[in-house]
Amino acid sequence: LSTTYNTQNSSMTNHTITNYGSTFTFNNTGTRTTVGFGTAGLGNRGYEVLIDALKAGFRRFDTAEESDYWYDQDAVGSALQSFFVEEQLNESNKRTDEEENCIMTAYDISLVEDDVDDIYLEASQQNDNDRKSLPCSTPKSICPSNLSVSTKIPPWELTSTSNIRNRAKRSRQILLGFCDHVQSSPTGNQINRVPLDIYYIHAPTCWDGWHTRCHPSRKPSILPLRESWKAMEQIVSQDGSAKRIGLSNISPEELKDIIHFVKVRLERGDIHPHRPRLPDVVQAYADPIYTNRALRKICEQHGIEFVSYSTLGTQHRGGNGNPVLNHDTVLRLSNKHERSVAEVVLNWALARNMSVIPRSSNHHHIRQLANMINGEDVAYFLEEEDIVAMDALSLN
Repeated sequence: LSTTYNTQNSSMTNHTITNYGSTFTFNNTGTRTTVGFGTAGLGNRGYEVLIDALKAGFRRFDTAEESDYWYDQDAVGSALQSFFVEEQLNESNKRTDEEENCIMTAYDISLVEDDVDDIYLEASQQNDNDRKSLPCSTPKSICPSNLSVSTKIPPWELTSTSNIRNRAKRSRQILLGFCDHVQSSPTGNQINRVPLDIYYIHAPTCWDGWHTRCHPSRKPSILPLRESWKAMEQIVSQDGSAKRIGLSNISPEELKDIIHFVKVRLERGDIHPHRPRLPDVVQAYADPIYTNRALRKICEQHGIEFVSYSTLGTQHRGGNGNPVLNHDTVLRLSNKHERSVAEVVLNWALARNMSVIPRSSNHHHIRQLANMINGEDVAYFLEEEDIVAMDALSLN
């Protein structure tokens, strides 16, 4: 049995976009930005909310491993599996027997744990014998090709290279293991594992007050960020657990240091046992008032995708409500275009080359957000003067 992995500028002068489901390519820069669905803060409703988002059309999801801190990665994995398995069953009546045999999914594969540091998949010998005579040469996963799932390792788990790599393997299995499929060949079966889209370091260090596990009395000894990044590189190049790797809640100085660290190693030819890799993605807080301009500029200069969280102003605290969604400019543009205030803000972020991962547990709001990925003419509607007006909200 063998295993393979199925690896699938701040201003703009031309705002025409091409809609690739939930991915938008801006013509003047070629930069790709995406609309995904965030899963933080859903509490015990995570499963039902994810099912609702899937039914609305979302296929990109962002989560994190901290099950005791605003996230429920297990619920995300369960919702994805339930939705696509049911979808597969609904489609099975429409397929020929030959097509049905080409759908080889998680029920062909058993999860085996040798020990805490080693997880792998194996197919039974019976399956191995059966698959050699299958009529199809390109078996399919039950998961669509545009399904994209990202997650994050918490800073208190950055304790060793092996722990970082093994946690990525476990998260991939929890979230996308059901997508894995067996492919028959003359030399035997091989398992095609579907990787995560992005695996992030959730924060570069365990800040006091960020989580109870970061309290000085509980804080573990973690690797320096440079050493953690070397482990992250292996997740792509050696393990295939993710297509891309990224950093979250990083400062401009920390990002510049990692970029320098990678480039120095490349210049001196330090490519063994794996090739150094720049961050593919940075995820950080940004909204029209706090635009995180310095960090975004570094990302633009180095071709790093910037993913904004809390884009709708939810990080602001105070007794006067949300200063982003309640801003006069946002309300005016909402009325002008007959779109929700959330759509106005998210369209502004897309225009400024930010990917976005809004979240909601409200059925109506989820459908509004889905307009940004489902409609041919509603994905982008702000005019140049609107975007300039939104830029004026920035305090940094």
